[in-house]
Amino acid sequence: MNKMMVLTKKMFIVMFMLLGLFLLSSSINVRAEDEKILSNGSYVTRYGSSEYVTVKPYETKDTEFRAVWVSPLVGDINRYASKEQYQEQLLSVLDNMQYYHLNVMLFHVRIMNDSLYPSKYSDWSVYYSTNPDWDCLPWLIEECHKRGIEFHAWMNPYRVQNGTWNLKELAKKYRSSNKASNANNLLQGKNSVILNPGIPEVRDWLVKVCMEVVENYDVDAIHFDDYFYDQGVDDSTTQTIYRPSTMSSADWRREQVSIFIHNLSDAIREYNAKNNRRVELGVSPSGVWRADTNKNNGFGTVTYNASTGMVETEGSRTASASFQHYGEYLYSDTLYWINMEWIDYIIPQTYWALDHPSCPYADLMDWWDEVCSYKNVNVYSGMGLYLHDSSGGYGWYNNQKEAYYQIRYCNGLETVDGYSFFAYSDIKEAVKNNQVMSGVKSLVRNIAILPEVKTQDAIVPTKVENLKVNKTTAGFKLSFTADEDAKFYVIYRNSGEVTYSPDEVIAIVGDLSVDGVMEYIDILDSTVENYNYAVRKQSYSRTLGEGVSVSTVNATDGSLVNLGGVSDFNVEREGNSISCFFTPINYSYGDAINYELTYNFDDGTSKRVSSFQTKNGYKFTSISVPNDAKKFNATLRSYSNIGESFNEVSINLVSTLPQITNFTVNSELLYNNKKAEFIWNNPNVEGASFIVQESTDSFTWNDLVTVEAASDVFNVREKVTLSDNAGTVYYRVKMIKGNEYSYSNVLTYYVYDYFSEIKNIRLDGERLRSITNVEEGDTLTLSWTKASDASYRVLVSTDGARWTNISMYSASSTINEDGTTVEVDITFNYKYMHFLLRIEATSGTKLTYSDTYDFFVTVEELYSDEVVPYILNELNLFIDRMDIYR
Repeated sequence: MNKMMVLTKKMFIVMFMLLGLFLLSSSINVRAEDEKILSNGSYVTRYGSSEYVTVKPYETKDTEFRAVWVSPLVGDINRYASKEQYQEQLLSVLDNMQYYHLNVMLFHVRIMNDSLYPSKYSDWSVYYSTNPDWDCLPWLIEECHKRGIEFHAWMNPYRVQNGTWNLKELAKKYRSSNKASNANNLLQGKNSVILNPGIPEVRDWLVKVCMEVVENYDVDAIHFDDYFYDQGVDDSTTQTIYRPSTMSSADWRREQVSIFIHNLSDAIREYNAKNNRRVELGVSPSGVWRADTNKNNGFGTVTYNASTGMVETEGSRTASASFQHYGEYLYSDTLYWINMEWIDYIIPQTYWALDHPSCPYADLMDWWDEVCSYKNVNVYSGMGLYLHDSSGGYGWYNNQKEAYYQIRYCNGLETVDGYSFFAYSDIKEAVKNNQVMSGVKSLVRNIAILPEVKTQDAIVPTKVENLKVNKTTAGFKLSFTADEDAKFYVIYRNSGEVTYSPDEVIAIVGDLSVDGVMEYIDILDSTVENYNYAVRKQSYSRTLGEGVSVSTVNATDGSLVNLGGVSDFNVEREGNSISCFFTPINYSYGDAINYELTYNFDDGTSKRVSSFQTKNGYKFTSISVPNDAKKFNATLRSYSNIGESFNEVSINLVSTLPQITNFTVNSELLYNNKKAEFIWNNPNVEGASFIVQESTDSFTWNDLVTVEAASDVFNVREKVTLSDNAGTVYYRVKMIKGNEYSYSNVLTYYVYDYFSEIKNIRLDGERLRSITNVEEGDTLTLSWTKASDASYRVLVSTDGARWTNISMYSASSTINEDGTTVEVDITFNYKYMHFLLRIEATSGTKLTYSDTYDFFVTVEELYSDEVVPYILNELNLFIDRMDIYR
């Protein structure tokens, strides 16, 4: 019994020690899970409380949204100078995004009632180029998708111009298809001019503006930030027409913005249903919907009313001094949009630091997390990385690990599915100097899969078919059948069995297929042992399919990846040389691609070219043609460390078709989208036809019109409507018969945008007639209506060919403008007895001439040596106007 007593005591002591160790271990875990955040020497507390803000250990989520805003407005990228320059910087953006494994690009495509794409509603943006020769969006979207990155088209719907403007003058800047061309549609605010959200026609037009992007580009989403109403706008006239007397001004404004969001949401979803698309609508408002300052009544409480299906809350636990987008001045009820599930995702601009005194990050994100937990709307956090440069940025400025702790805090929230950084330029800086995002790289070491879209019905993809693995000199190559219904492919690797853990993801890629086959090489050292790989499809609802795995055990040797070949590989003879040019391949992984051209004449000795020049996004080389050569053969090899591809071409150098001669344009000036008359000699080749072509780079040519000329016509004359290209444009005529062809010379013209018509031209108050007689010594006033932003010159000529400024004729002439009218005084002298006059208007690349007017000056005396030159000049002018010798 004593032994039993001793044993019991020992057992008790052991149990007590084990319990102590357990409690100690538990207390250590609690402290680890509840890690306090130290910022600028103090622990961060919640708003209005002494409670510490804590973060849990970071756990890699199965899916996560990781985005960045990219805008030329804030200097993230430079303006367009050339295709190669713009492509180079955008590829750098993608590379830096992949450094932090970001998977969504929010790219600014509409900034100030303009567009970074050709639009029937808006002019080209000055933040891109007012006269570009290349639309970047198709290429950029494709490059994003190949890398498993979504492209969200970021648009500012209402903003027209920053600053203060005369609205009538501002309206004149816009084409009639743009609602800003009507000053009645504009509102002047404290910070900018906006389109009036309260006018139904404006809302309907903005839906069309957004749908133009959806319909013409493979975008994944339309995205808005926080530009809706502006501060200080006076829309009393609109409210008098449309606002019911029972509704407050604030409620009415909120309703106008909500109507637009609802209409656009319906339009996108209807388009998706009809066209098998899954375009989202996302909004990024300012961080605070509304502040709940009543500490005695919930203080940020969020509840769900099951009977109405609505989330109910007075607002977030933030200071009343915080900017609240529910009211003045944005009037955007984003909570209502979430409740109605009109939007697919929301990224509140929760830019503030964790230790911000009025809008602390953790309190805000808790509120947004809870609000969206009841609704099928994805929610992500907008992080103000840019504030690291601002002394008022609190933790962003004082704590290098602010981004690290914000990401960890989001990671511990139930509903928040990711985050977006503002702005890209700060991401770029962080890649070079990781102090800006200290510790973040350790959190984003895995490649993230995008979360499923909650508002959309899930599309469950099928399994990949024909998955195979081969050994190559670069690593293991996976190949499988491509599927057009797959948005992305997620590739996993494990030395053991694949469990589809997010830590096993080694790549997410889009469509890299060639001839229906997807190939991917896992670049590995040759000493690596065997692996198990798996591939899952991700559908356009971002739903993951069932995985298919394959082992490298017994894998056989295989070839490298088929790079697919270059596009636009062209070979053209120009006189005694051949021009070979092509568009380079932009492959989403592996080393840079090199090129080698092997060629011969008449199947003779082959030669190689491995160095190419670059122009307008093309690589090219010129090769001299032997005099007796009849055939040219060429093979272009594209290769990198992971793959290669080949393009072949062969052309006959002997043609029985004669060259086209005397190609010209019967126009002094060319305007885009207007007709120009082209003239060339007809070689009279039976069965041949002509094609008028144009090019913006002298490499790639587009057909404007095909002409079938009668055999008895000496000169072919064809009026052709030019395309919308402005700037330097090249023109030529191609004659074709069967497999043979020949060309004319190439004409180079500067093509102008057509400016507005010069109206109300008068001389001393009377309408200017086509022929006007004046007396020598008369001083008369020429006037016309001024167009916004136009510059003017008055030009004179005696022969219709050589034009000079009016000041060369009448030295006292100066142009005066009073805001609406332009005037110039002209003193008529004996210098020209008959001269032509016209007015030139320019604005940027736009140019217009008025009609040409004849002036006859009656002189008091005429010397004999002036008679013959006058008669000869009049005769030449008459013959030129007859147009019989062209």
